[in-house]
Amino acid sequence: VYDVNPNTVVLNEFQSNIYEPQLDQYRARAAYRFIQGKINVTAGISGQYAEINGDLQLQDVQLSKSFRNLLYDLSMRYNVAMGRSLNIEFKTKTNAPSIQQIQPVVDNSNPLYIYAGNPDLDQEYEYNFTARYHGFNQSKMSGWFTGIWTSYKTDAIVTATTIDSLLVSYSTPVNVPYDFTSYLWGTHVGEWQKAKLGYSISLNGNYMNGIQFLNGVENTSNRWTIGTSGRLMNKNADVLDVIIGANYSYTQTLYDVNAEFNQNFFSYGGFLDVNWNIGKEQNWLASSEFTFTTYQGQAFNSAVTVPLWNVSLSRFLWQKRGELKLFVFDVLGQNQGFSQQSQLNFVEDRLTNTVTRYFMLSFTWKITQMGKSDGGGMMRMWRRK
Repeated sequence: VYDVNPNTVVLNEFQSNIYEPQLDQYRARAAYRFIQGKINVTAGISGQYAEINGDLQLQDVQLSKSFRNLLYDLSMRYNVAMGRSLNIEFKTKTNAPSIQQIQPVVDNSNPLYIYAGNPDLDQEYEYNFTARYHGFNQSKMSGWFTGIWTSYKTDAIVTATTIDSLLVSYSTPVNVPYDFTSYLWGTHVGEWQKAKLGYSISLNGNYMNGIQFLNGVENTSNRWTIGTSGRLMNKNADVLDVIIGANYSYTQTLYDVNAEFNQNFFSYGGFLDVNWNIGKEQNWLASSEFTFTTYQGQAFNSAVTVPLWNVSLSRFLWQKRGELKLFVFDVLGQNQGFSQQSQLNFVEDRLTNTVTRYFMLSFTWKITQMGKSDGGGMMRMWRRK
């Protein structure tokens, strides 16, 4: 940070920080592998040594922390039948704190948000479990894909925040006993052969349980998110390719202290993609992509809907090695960025101006045709807006 005077620029050492971080990690692993029939199992154990060193040059402070751990891993694959398999994996790992998190220096470059490191910070120890099932019937073109991922951390690193009467925020990282996250998903794909339609249906859920600190008060948070989506597509897509779909997501956050800050919000939307190959030689391609998303929640003033419609027209030349394309982005001129965020002491509804309608004319030429080799081809593209 520099102080700018009328004739000079002076380094402000009080608000500046120069550091050289270094993380060294060493690991030795022994593993055993077992294969019999449809089962493949691997189990391992590792010894790990990690050391963090940092040199805060302006403060003349040397930082050093070391960690020793045993890490475990186990993986199994079971081939149930043709096209069906089950994979299970368990492993542990560590997440060392960064130099910024352990440096005993106050960062007041932003006077409204003051941050100080914690030299007593310990590393996180994380347990990960993953299970995935894959089943697909090639003759019926249908299948299921499901799985679960779970993470449990001990000595989890979170940020403790204190806000004074002038709304100045003071933050520092601390260790908490645990942090838990779990994600579950499932997808089914298939087709209606008589109607020549394909479809997919997905369902997913997420659960997070953790500890937060605000003004010295420990607060346990529980957050659930559930979402679903589906799409329908025509299988006879030589001339007209159409895909239509929809999605929905709901999130709820609950706190064991100050329940008045409990929040929930949801979003839903849909899309329609159309590609039309025009002419007997299919030298023309017309494309349309339309999506819309609606955001709504009890903590926000009103629902926000963001539509986006893009169209293009392509003309293929010289045996389809050249493509002349006119592209129109955001035909409706309503594109905008939108995000929602909810925390223990605030909710945020952010609407951002972004790129709206524009036109682009481009020409693409394939130097080599697909499937042919002339010693290493490449593709070049020329565009003019």
